[in-house]
Amino acid sequence: MAYAQRLYAVLAIGLAGCASATLIPDDQRLQVARELEGGAYYLRASVHVLPFFSDPTRRLVTPLPPDSVELLEDPSGNPILPGPSEALIPIGTRVRIDKVEFPTSLVIARRPLYSPRTNPWVYLSVVGEPSGRPYLAVLRPGIRTREEFLAVFRQLFVDEDPEGWLTRYPNDVRAALRQKRLLRGMDTDAARLAWGPPEKIHREFLEGAKVETWTWPLHKRTATFREGRLIEARPALE
Repeated sequence: MAYAQRLYAVLAIGLAGCASATLIPDDQRLQVARELEGGAYYLRASVHVLPFFSDPTRRLVTPLPPDSVELLEDPSGNPILPGPSEALIPIGTRVRIDKVEFPTSLVIARRPLYSPRTNPWVYLSVVGEPSGRPYLAVLRPGIRTREEFLAVFRQLFVDEDPEGWLTRYPNDVRAALRQKRLLRGMDTDAARLAWGPPEKIHREFLEGAKVETWTWPLHKRTATFREGRLIEARPALE
């Protein structure tokens, strides 16, 4: 067999093991890229900057605490955490969307092995910040349409500066949101901004009051609300 034929056979075998993980039709993926790439948005919440697992060329950004990031598992099914927070980028920071990358078979094949290869990735940069390792937001898998993708995207990025509606909160709450902290008495909207979206919400009525218990991914964090106000959390409130 000629060298070119052997090389083609090897590549074909390798790609066969990397089936596409995107469910969005081709034309809608192109439309999403045209709509978002190059655009400037505001961060809807402060985000942690974390190592991108074993890849030193990228940085992960997420609204979730570092101990609640459930994106990767080892062969035994145990979660692999990306690592401790390196920095915070505060709510309302202006960012540019540099690239939207969908997990097609070709894309999965060239992504690092120990990374969330089957998720959509959004590359971004902070407006006015010197270029360096790109920031990368990892969206959830299973998105099926352009509209669903944009809805997930809008959970992280918004068109208008959040400072406008943050004025409804007192100064201590605004400071906590920038620092990704919970404060006793916070409403549920503020708590979601501070710690990111919970994985589960349990609702019940106790002594005539509505009580919600939120649990974050990996079950290391919980928060309890009584009539929509935070009363306790794990780790404990300051």
